[in-house]
Amino acid sequence: MPLKQKLSEKCKKFLKKKISTNMREFKQGRFSSRAQAIAVSYSQMRKKYPECATKSISQKRRRSKRKLTQHVQRLSDQRSNRVGSERFDVKKFGELLDNVPDDVRNRIWKELIRKKLVLSWKDVCNMQKGEKIRLIMPQSYKVVVYKHDNMDEKDNAKGYIGGKLVDYFWRDPHHRSGLDLVISGSGSDKWIKRDANEKDLLGIMKKFAGQISA
Repeated sequence: MPLKQKLSEKCKKFLKKKISTNMREFKQGRFSSRAQAIAVSYSQMRKKYPECATKSISQKRRRSKRKLTQHVQRLSDQRSNRVGSERFDVKKFGELLDNVPDDVRNRIWKELIRKKLVLSWKDVCNMQKGEKIRLIMPQSYKVVVYKHDNMDEKDNAKGYIGGKLVDYFWRDPHHRSGLDLVISGSGSDKWIKRDANEKDLLGIMKKFAGQISA
């Protein structure tokens, strides 16, 4: 193998190893961005093998590194803009449910149930085993963590939210979705799972936002 090609392979192997290592450290918080981690990898390669920085070997790498850095930055900007502008807002969701006509509200609940975003009896049983589930409280639309206390009867459960005993949860005897939904309170309120698929919750908001009553 020619000396130049052998040197090139050595540089590639070292750089690949360093990028892998620095990406792991980026996830641990050592670097502020992926681009910085990649830039440090190239710097470490040049310090270890100065010959790797010669024009004949590294000029093309520098162009590739610059393009990769720009690409990573674009992805980061797009992700920041998307998260900032399209994050699911519990308060706005509550306003939506409060201000749409009854028939639209029923359609929203059908969507929530169809996408399995509503608390089920299986969820309650999982909470009894120690799982914590963040919920959107009916009517107040606050996000709460439900702490399970005990199964009072076969189809009833009770627990605490913020140290306060809440109403019994029980299986909805009238619902025929097959999802074994849980209801509570005198109004048979259903509970939405806050940690469910945020994309689905956001999609429902967008779908019905234009049907708010004047």
